[in-house]
Amino acid sequence: MKEKEDIGKLIAAARKKKKLTQQELAKLLMVSDKAISNWETGKNYPDLTYIKDISKYLDIDLINLIVDKKQKDYNKIIKIMFYILMIILTLLIAFLLTYFINNYNKFKFYTISLDNKKYVINDSYLMIDNNELIFSLNDIEGDHDYKVTLYYLNGSKKYIIATKNNYKSIKIEENLNNLEYFNKDILNNLDKLYLEIEHYSENGEVIDNINLIVKEKSSNNKLYYINNNKLKTNMVSDRIITLLNNNGYVRSDNNTYVKNKDNLTLAYNVVDKIYSYTLEENEMKYNAVYQIDKDILHYEVEYHSVVVEGFTYQNEKVSCLIGKCNNNKELIESFFNEYNLLK
Repeated sequence: MKEKEDIGKLIAAARKKKKLTQQELAKLLMVSDKAISNWETGKNYPDLTYIKDISKYLDIDLINLIVDKKQKDYNKIIKIMFYILMIILTLLIAFLLTYFINNYNKFKFYTISLDNKKYVINDSYLMIDNNELIFSLNDIEGDHDYKVTLYYLNGSKKYIIATKNNYKSIKIEENLNNLEYFNKDILNNLDKLYLEIEHYSENGEVIDNINLIVKEKSSNNKLYYINNNKLKTNMVSDRIITLLNNNGYVRSDNNTYVKNKDNLTLAYNVVDKIYSYTLEENEMKYNAVYQIDKDILHYEVEYHSVVVEGFTYQNEKVSCLIGKCNNNKELIESFFNEYNLLK
């Protein structure tokens, strides 16, 4: 609207300079008085057919004036768009810089093993993710009741991180802003972590001090963020699949591996982490389903498709569901003899 008014004012000023009335200009252009009034008040533009004659009678270059006006308006729009683009670009750079500072190389995933062939420990890791630290050290394979001390050795000074009698596993979860078990010095010198392993053998008490091998498996030292849960899961799954293949299991679908052994059928689902066991013997059928993450084993005994006995085994406790569970000990032992081959 402002552009029409500006052109209208220009026509009115040029007409008055030529000392013409609206009626006289209308007669020269062969239009109505109202058309002249509408042009000068900015209600509408003159038609293109009148631009040349208006320029001639009023001695103004109306075409170039309109073009210049539009060019100025266009340049103004371009300038505004440039400023908006620069603001967006500045905000984007600030966001990326903040993201980079807060996330670059902040995630690290380490595998942990023992620098000693006498003891075997699997699926152990250290994960550092922004403000979170998770240290997970799994079972030591063997029949002994181990006492384990995790410590950091700084010169001759021994800093004890955790101690466990009847060792099963050590799991430590910490906030990096409020470290209790680890500290910055330890995290910068992971090659100085040790395990002291104590147990009794036929020859008496045995004490071994073993250096932990902490290897960096991955970190987000690029401009992308790693899905650490997926990484950890894939590593564990790859090891399990190798064990399954080495123990005669055959892949039956995307997630399940099956092994048939005489009248015994074994199956392992690597995604759901469920191990199943079916034994058919003397008209009896023994079914077991083990939920590995929850450490729950549910067992049922069938006779001619009728459940005659069932129980649940969890954390070394047995709850009978049907019958007296007279043979639960033998069933549990036979089940875990198979399962332990895959641990």
